[in-house]
Amino acid sequence: SVKVTGGILIAKKGISGQNHKKKLHAELEIAKAYHRHGITIIVLTENDLKEIADGANLIKILLKNYEMTRFDKP
Repeated sequence: SVKVTGGILIAKKGISGQNHKKKLHAELEIAKAYHRHGITIIVLTENDLKEIADGANLIKILLKNYEMTRFDKP
């Protein structure tokens, strides 16, 4: 009802389909949400959170993960 167009999903080990040559269901659904409906879901893993805790730039990590969805790259 509020027409949200984005969100951040924190998944300790990532989602199914990541780090595989062939996309599996969850990663494919995230890509479809972006390309069909303009909804962006950024997945942050435990490693991303550790990098942020160690001083990495949050915006750069979010942008990197956003681009992986936007440009359909693993």
